Amino acid sequence: MTRKIFKLATGHEIFDTQTGLRGIPNKYLKDIVNIKGDRYEYEINMLISFAIKKINIVEVDISTVYIDDNKTSNFNAITDSYRIYKCIIFNTNLGTIILFSLSAFTSFLIDYFVLINMVYLFWGHYNYDIAILYSAIIARGISSIFNFLTNYFIVFKSKEKICISAFKYYVLALFVLCINYVLLDILVVKFNLNLKISKIVVEVVLFLLNYIIEKVIFKKDLTSSVYGKK
Repeated sequence: MTRKIFKLATGHEIFDTQTGLRGIPNKYLKDIVNIKGDRYEYEINMLISFAIKKINIVEVDISTVYIDDNKTSNFNAITDSYRIYKCIIFNTNLGTIILFSLSAFTSFLIDYFVLINMVYLFWGHYNYDIAILYSAIIARGISSIFNFLTNYFIVFKSKEKICISAFKYYVLALFVLCINYVLLDILVVKFNLNLKISKIVVEVVLFLLNYIIEKVIFKKDLTSSVYGKK
């Protein structure tokens, strides 16, 4: 299972991620002494750092010998597995995707409920097109503040100045808002689909686009996740 998750997270397939028998070329020694973690965390972070830097890993088959059913092993199936998976998830793009998804989903809930309530509020004063437009602007404005701060500080842990990232983010937000409104207007007004269902469909379509662009905007450095201070 660890092998499959590691491949999903890094794109590298390694047969035994927990082996402690490793031959490391001298040129990498100065680099790996700065890798974070102890015991199994260190070993998995070493593999992650090699994957990030696209360093080739060669595996050689050996005979595995377990004495007395491996009773001398210090591996704890629960605590050590937790430490290993935590490293794989949060020190790779897999963790970024998971956190981004949680941030996007929470922002969607904020945006969804604000928009639905604003549409019903404006509907009595404006036609449906205008009501959707005003509601989409207000809802996106509120949810975007939450989404930007979450992505900047937690998801991507950006090192760029917040004002520069904010400018890039809101240029994207304006672009996405236009697409959001156009698609929502087409589905609801032109095709007469249910507003609540249409909103969900539109957000799913925009999710992948947002991730690809925001990953470029915030420029997350994965090496900082596996390396300590030099």
